[in-house]
Amino acid sequence: MTSQALPAQSFSCIINENHQKGGGSMFDPLYYQELVQQRIMEGGRPGRENPREQLLEEIKRTGEYHIHDSARLERRLPIDINIHQPGATGPHAENPHYHDFFELLYVYRGSVVNVVHRQERVTVDSKHVLLMNPNSRHLPLCDELDTIAFNIMLRRSFIEETVLNLIGGNNFVYHFFLHSIYGENEMRDYLFLPVNDEIVGHIHSIIREHCEEKPFYEQMLVSNLILLLGEFARIQKQETDLESERLVGSGKLTDMLRYIQLHYATVTLQSVAEHFSYSDAYLSRLIKKETGKSFSEIVSGIRFHTACNYLKHSTLTIEKISDIVGYQNVGNFFRAFKKNCGVSPSDYRKQNQAGASVSP
Repeated sequence: MTSQALPAQSFSCIINENHQKGGGSMFDPLYYQELVQQRIMEGGRPGRENPREQLLEEIKRTGEYHIHDSARLERRLPIDINIHQPGATGPHAENPHYHDFFELLYVYRGSVVNVVHRQERVTVDSKHVLLMNPNSRHLPLCDELDTIAFNIMLRRSFIEETVLNLIGGNNFVYHFFLHSIYGENEMRDYLFLPVNDEIVGHIHSIIREHCEEKPFYEQMLVSNLILLLGEFARIQKQETDLESERLVGSGKLTDMLRYIQLHYATVTLQSVAEHFSYSDAYLSRLIKKETGKSFSEIVSGIRFHTACNYLKHSTLTIEKISDIVGYQNVGNFFRAFKKNCGVSPSDYRKQNQAGASVSP
């Protein structure tokens, strides 16, 4: 059953009424859905689409459209929130789009289907959330009229300048954001993530803080977002560990290469051998025999391929890139890069920015 529309009153009046009723400790999705709707009515729709004429022209020309940062994101607030309207119609609801921002889709009730790149269908319900790359073309479909779904929009520059520094490390959330902003072939369209009580609690806190704007709410938004992303990374690590246990002793070279690629920044021959229950010497011979390359050549290839992508497509410092791909000493990175690629990292960046082609 859907909620009734709010009477014409200000956003602040709704907040005050809730406090008078003693609200705040429990999460009432209909209440916060209405707050978001009221904010949209008062201040404009989050995730501003082009005017209708431009929207239609863009769809006619490209078959898709671009959603820009909302006014709140443009004021450099880190997070804004929108809602999915079940049964929406019109050009914006019938054609794929992409964003300036990252988007986390949270479904409290019902389900939303995202059609990614006109092919893959990803169904999101209350047991999962979907974290979308800004560049992913997708079309959300929501036909169940009692669905309650929130879009948490994350400003791209906030992720780049703040979040990456706070969650930096060897975890898949960090690499998803990093590759989404700077990557090339490694870029993923989305992360489809399971939820638990802790994750739901952090999402509810984000929605509550965003809507109520109590003192220090911006700091609370950031804190809950970092806790949320940390919980995602923790769950994924637990699942990866379980999967690794099933792969141990399988003897499949593809599993070993996948493991090396996943952990290329820190992996050693000894760590791979221990993981798959082989001796160092046997594993070294097996890899050389089956691939024609030594273990160190495979790892170096992955590292320098990744480094080249960052040099070409990002403004990260060479020192930062060196650290990302697993070099503790930037001098060693310079020497190894020049040996593999024939030029220094700085020259590689200059030549590629100038349009020249240099391959590792």
